[in-house]
Amino acid sequence: MYEFKDFVTLEIMLDFNKSIKIYFDNINILISEIEAKLVILDIRNANNINWINTWINEITNCNEKTIFLIYGEYPNKCKTIKNNLLFGKKLCIDKSIELDEKIDLYNVYLNVDNFKNKNLKKLEVLSNKELFIEFQSKKCDLEKTNLVINNLYKSKIDFSLSTLYKDRNHILQHPCNIYLCNGKNCHSNKNGLPKYLYVNEKGIFPYKSLIEELSFFNNINTDKEIEINKIFVDYMQKDAYKRFILCNKYIYREFILVGSSRIMPWNIYLNKAYYMIQGNKI
Repeated sequence: MYEFKDFVTLEIMLDFNKSIKIYFDNINILISEIEAKLVILDIRNANNINWINTWINEITNCNEKTIFLIYGEYPNKCKTIKNNLLFGKKLCIDKSIELDEKIDLYNVYLNVDNFKNKNLKKLEVLSNKELFIEFQSKKCDLEKTNLVINNLYKSKIDFSLSTLYKDRNHILQHPCNIYLCNGKNCHSNKNGLPKYLYVNEKGIFPYKSLIEELSFFNNINTDKEIEINKIFVDYMQKDAYKRFILCNKYIYREFILVGSSRIMPWNIYLNKAYYMIQGNKI
């Protein structure tokens, strides 16, 4: 099971037209029992904002060690001052970028499939802000992804990456960071469970890979009072976990040992590895 020292990131989508009690009850259990270092709550498409506002106040009070990052419209943003609560804004680089003094950080999506270098100029307006970059590619185009990443570093724009991204050199030194060692014998006592979990009404997914065959659990929206320990113990015995490890081995063999890209968006690499192993064209 997870511990606070594992530095787990939990990203949760709250995009329902109405609040669903079972889902929120299970989210409460997840947050409380996983002891994530960072919980990202995306409420941009949620309707019942006042109800969610109350829920966020309760959940942040009950988990003071965890940092909560809120994306979306939060009614009490101006009044709320908490050490463990940050406000962010997700932006698409294809659209105009507007600054908001109440925002702590900006998360900018770069779609590498149709990316143009001139779009990097738009990021200059955020030069004095906390900036996170997120890469997306429906085609899992690794060559284009690496090109965009390299151009971004050459631009000297100051930005950060979340734990969704991995450093190739670090993996070469410590393969345990992609779960390729025996957890019992790992020098850092890693437990073998993915450290980035993405949650929506369809289930729990490792590293924001929305491939159902890699998911932990698909009944978070219907099963009452889920048992966290049982979910994760069961997951490590299931074919989904075996596929997850197989994808990591494929990435290590095909892209890390022989690759040149330093920064690796693990969601894109996982999807690429899965489809290549399945022999499917993307």
